[in-house]
Amino acid sequence: MSTTPAWSDPDRPPESRVEALLAALTPEQKAGQLSVSTAVDPVRLELDTEAIERGEVGALIYSAGADPGSVTLPPAAELTERAQQAARRSPHGVGVLVLSDVIHGLATTFPVPLGLATGWDPDLVRRCAVAAAAEAADAGLHLSLAPMVDIAQEHRWGRVGETFGTEPELSARCTSATVAGFQADGRFAATAKHFVGYGLVRAEQDSETLSVGEQALRTVHLPPFRAAVEAGCRAIMVGLHDVDGVPMHAHRALVRDLLKGAWGFPGVVVSDWDGIGQLVQLGVAADRRAAARLALEAGVDLDLASGVYREQLPVLLADGDVDPALVDDAVRRVLRLKLDLGLLDAATGSRRPSRARPATHTASHTASHTSTHTALAREAAISSAVLIKNSGALLPLHPNVGLVHLCGPFADDAEALLGSWVFPSRPDRPPSIAEVLADRLGENLMVTDGRFADLALRRSEEADLTVAVVGTHPRCSGEDRCLPDTTLPVGQLELLRALAALGKPLVVLVVTANPPLLRPVLDLADAVLLVWHPGAGGAEGLADLLLGDASPTGRLPVFLPRTEPDRLVGTMDRGLGRRGRSRDAGLGRYLLGLGAPELALGFGLDYTSYGYSGVELSRDWLPRRAGVVRASVDVTNTGGRAGSDVVQLYARTLVAGTVRPTIRLVDWQRVTLAPGETRRVSFKITARTFDAGQRTDPRLRPTEVELTVGPDAARGTPARLRITD
Repeated sequence: MSTTPAWSDPDRPPESRVEALLAALTPEQKAGQLSVSTAVDPVRLELDTEAIERGEVGALIYSAGADPGSVTLPPAAELTERAQQAARRSPHGVGVLVLSDVIHGLATTFPVPLGLATGWDPDLVRRCAVAAAAEAADAGLHLSLAPMVDIAQEHRWGRVGETFGTEPELSARCTSATVAGFQADGRFAATAKHFVGYGLVRAEQDSETLSVGEQALRTVHLPPFRAAVEAGCRAIMVGLHDVDGVPMHAHRALVRDLLKGAWGFPGVVVSDWDGIGQLVQLGVAADRRAAARLALEAGVDLDLASGVYREQLPVLLADGDVDPALVDDAVRRVLRLKLDLGLLDAATGSRRPSRARPATHTASHTASHTSTHTALAREAAISSAVLIKNSGALLPLHPNVGLVHLCGPFADDAEALLGSWVFPSRPDRPPSIAEVLADRLGENLMVTDGRFADLALRRSEEADLTVAVVGTHPRCSGEDRCLPDTTLPVGQLELLRALAALGKPLVVLVVTANPPLLRPVLDLADAVLLVWHPGAGGAEGLADLLLGDASPTGRLPVFLPRTEPDRLVGTMDRGLGRRGRSRDAGLGRYLLGLGAPELALGFGLDYTSYGYSGVELSRDWLPRRAGVVRASVDVTNTGGRAGSDVVQLYARTLVAGTVRPTIRLVDWQRVTLAPGETRRVSFKITARTFDAGQRTDPRLRPTEVELTVGPDAARGTPARLRITD
């Protein structure tokens, strides 16, 4: 007669189950629970089931990387089921935790994270994460290596599109929404990465030494991670960089003392790919044995792909060179996560039922998501586009526009709209822009792909209007894919110049994952839409925008650069002690040119227009303790079409104990207005609004601030506010 092990008994208290399993594990099995292996063995090109059966591997990573064509993987559901069958034959029958790069969708591809942030709509971000998590959990995946919450500081960096932009407040809210969405039904979990400061890397390097002060860490780079922890994020990944010479995989002060200690993070700290092993190459650890000890003592729980923990922890324990309590703490964190995901339950194994519906995780069940998720992808794609220019109200296209010529490298390439980190096996190929517009415009559309510029010019001569879809291919973005500059790729600007010279209306869609230098395009085109790789709904969503079935609601989540500085401008940049001269920005001088980006954070046009009154404060002083002030503004739709604007609140610290950012995004609200309608928008403000991570040091708190409410970071009327003790 078989007896259910204590750790598999659902009637026992959760912590009792975890402790029972922890006590039953050998040192080798504990090391196995802390080890993540690649799902497909690089030599045999198949799943290493033997290591799983021995209990030497407690987790797998299923990933094709940033470039889906670089790795051949079996379908996720097939591979994960084989892995769980092997796990059930292991000494304790504990399920395998399967990690994966579910960055912006699995079967359904949503816009890249920068595109999701463009909607300034945390609820939309959350709903996309809910959909992605449902598809991932149905495929047997458990832990996403997302969201990437690093604050981007370099517009040529290959990973800007994976972030939520340059602003801590916007990133923090999108982070919280992603975590909430991923973890909504208890079958899937989030990993916020890359702790901490990774967004400071230069364009040419994805890992390097970063010089960053404590104030910058606390006010710019740590807030999104704090938001993730407060949202209940189950895992945090440390980065491959080092902070002032200390690699994050060995940074005890930031990982164990701050994250796990001061913040009380109860989840799992995951290494980046081979991050523990790289401590040896960096010269911080003499050998792999020392690397294992350093990483464990720093607070890294789960070893991703290096094999160091699996190889060295049993030896370190046997020799008494590592504290067994640290090993047990790491294993306990992993086992708690597995328990909550159903991986200790013998009955459900890897396929835990959703909280909201029964456990019917089959191909047909996944297919039932399709219509809902496809509609959501289309909605998200619309929000990922920003209308930058619209001379003469050229957009939306008039029903009697005549013959339209669609051209450019993205015109008939559906895959190029998806972005990087896309899974190679998806149920259906999404349509291209050409296919969607052909259905809607019929004989009024001509299409030329990106191969022959001479043919494109000839057809534009025949057409009444040209829509050119240009930009950067997804394989030019992602990890280890930094750009020398963010101008359009070779040949595209030349094509636009030739098209503009024809003197006919020209609409340009710029599809990219990096903040581009748009000035040359703005000088040539009559209308410009900037689109961050919009995903599977991109073609339908962009057609909706072009034809007026939807209005542009996206607003820039970054400043657009005017020149090629070595970093992005953000509202968190410090003010200058001397005033800049206007001619400095025009001449491209770096230091004083920083104050003049091409377009400001929050910028975006609509098919209507808006008017803002001056900001009104309920009073001009704010008690630091328990005080509240309301900042209000009247917003009017001054155009002839209903629309939706993002009303944004910014703060500029005038007096404080340290040099503070020039301005800082504080809050925003979206308001939808009928033509001629006026609505008052109010923001609640307390003294904590301006603390920006400095709550522990009263000397650094501001005493006077300037508040601005407007449609973006560059426009709006200011009002001063004194903060009193």
